[in-house]
Amino acid sequence: MDIPYHPLATLIPPMSSDELEKLTQDIRHNGLLEPVVLFEGQILDGRHRWQACLSAGVDPRFEEFVGNDPVSYVLSKNLHRRHLTSAQKAAIAAEALPLLEKQAKARQLSTLKQFRDNDTVPQKIAERTEARDQAASLTGTNRQYVSDAKRIAENAPDVFAAMKSGTVSISEAKALTQKPPEEREATLEALPDLSRADRKALLRVVPAPEAESEPEESSPLLGEEDEEDDTETPLDYESESTDSSSSSLSVHFTSDSVEWYTPSTVLDRVIACLGDIDLDPCADPDHQVPSLSHFDDKSWQADGLNQQWFGRVFMNPPYGRAIDDWIAKLVEEFEAGRVKQAIALVPARVDTSWWRRLSAFPVAFWRGRITFLSPAGEKNPAPFPSALVGLGVEPKDLAQAFDTVADVYVPWKG
Repeated sequence: MDIPYHPLATLIPPMSSDELEKLTQDIRHNGLLEPVVLFEGQILDGRHRWQACLSAGVDPRFEEFVGNDPVSYVLSKNLHRRHLTSAQKAAIAAEALPLLEKQAKARQLSTLKQFRDNDTVPQKIAERTEARDQAASLTGTNRQYVSDAKRIAENAPDVFAAMKSGTVSISEAKALTQKPPEEREATLEALPDLSRADRKALLRVVPAPEAESEPEESSPLLGEEDEEDDTETPLDYESESTDSSSSSLSVHFTSDSVEWYTPSTVLDRVIACLGDIDLDPCADPDHQVPSLSHFDDKSWQADGLNQQWFGRVFMNPPYGRAIDDWIAKLVEEFEAGRVKQAIALVPARVDTSWWRRLSAFPVAFWRGRITFLSPAGEKNPAPFPSALVGLGVEPKDLAQAFDTVADVYVPWKG
């Protein structure tokens, strides 16, 4: 009898030959204690028990899956049985994520149908199951690792396969993705035979030389943290130029400028902290920020300030005098309950009146200077220090998402 494996069954890495042999011996001596579970005519759980039964000459027993969440079932039934690394758990979570998102979307549509005559959009969004959180929880990892693994799977499938097999750690996988494909392949082949120290030395990425006018911002590698950039660049935030043709002072003036984009090193951590971004009120229609909603009016500055906000918000406001209006709007929407959580990326200007509006919330002060990107991929380090303020965000969640790149502080309430 030949029974195919359900795609969900392959979320879990296969047993090693030694592990499968031990299972076969156990079933040969004690019989099959737990039946093989079928779903849609395929093996959903127990593919190794099925293989062991065939090798041991034992007739397998079957039962049909009963339930409405086969993804959670497969993960909960298998993860506690296996000794998996953090990288393997993150890889499994990344592969489970689109399946969980599909289930969450179905639940969301069902909820929207029930409330189709109700205009309380924020409540509907806030009630939505967060697939990223669910994937992290089911696999025993965290949201940042899920984001990292997803990005690695998209950019370097060979490295992702090594993660899932347990060959490399998450930090090693992140370092590998920075290498050219041909060098990456050779490194993957060499890693298993190397000591930890040799692995670290081999994986160290040497950045390409940059022009002196564009200093490179350091990035974390193998657990290392960003180095401080002590360069002082005077900047008058109240009279900052909005001429997009100027160099260092035109870094960007929205969370999604047509000239400079918020880099993924920031956005990935924001998504890891919030689960998703429901709204970016500052983005223009040609957005790059992965938000579920944007205001579509081309006059986005006036539009964003005059509409109600909702759900989980990421805001990188236009700098200069306009920033005061955006901070006031953000705090107003949060206090009104329409914004459930928000992260604002702002200049670290603790001496301004608008900063005092944010003083009641936890803040992550970015180490060094954030490097923003142009559509052409050009890098431009900000001429000022930056901070990310979390409204409605638990300090521990902010720290978990940003601890490798920022120092998190909590207001004293004594």
